[in-house]
Amino acid sequence: MKVVVLLGASGMVGSLALRQLIAEENVQRVIAPTRTPLRANPKVVNPVLPNLLVLLEMDIWTSVDAVICTLGTTRQKAGSDEAFRRIDRDLPLALARKAREMGVPAFGYVSSLGADPKSLFLYSRTKGEVEQALSGMNFPSLTIIRPSLISGDRQQSRFMERAATGFLNVLSPLLPASVRPNRADIIASALVDRAVNPRAGQTAIRSKDLGPENSPLQGD
Repeated sequence: MKVVVLLGASGMVGSLALRQLIAEENVQRVIAPTRTPLRANPKVVNPVLPNLLVLLEMDIWTSVDAVICTLGTTRQKAGSDEAFRRIDRDLPLALARKAREMGVPAFGYVSSLGADPKSLFLYSRTKGEVEQALSGMNFPSLTIIRPSLISGDRQQSRFMERAATGFLNVLSPLLPASVRPNRADIIASALVDRAVNPRAGQTAIRSKDLGPENSPLQGD
């Protein structure tokens, strides 16, 4: 029976991953820290924390089998480049280092199509930096998912992203598989599968492998 830490449980992908983890018979407990309380569930431990860095000092890590990280924001929502990088880079990496230090064997991370530490674009560069740092931590099992735009119901609406996703959904049959929108539930399913059934080494699951007609478990 697995114990999984889920980071970002109140977001679109994270909330779906939480639902799937609760339903997964091989998961005993889900530790899902959030800033606002989640709906109570006997399988879920929900520390309500104003700052997730508090987790670094909490006694939760020794029994953890896997971490799923779906944390993410936008530069507009964060308010500045620096604030965005604190949330999208510094926070996930601090928690990943703690997990590795405590011997957690499996880590899953939602990156992005086009992630590249040398990118001229802040978002892609930040995601690429996180990927690069995670790769150097030598987790026994590391899964990096690189979706295109993510389709699904957001609790907090991002107008431009919804508009772009809707436009791409209409054009989807004409687009290359690598740039079609990816369903949030399929991304969540891939993360949960790798947490419960970890594969040795590092795997990158590409956007084109996350389409509804493809298995979300393929990768490089």
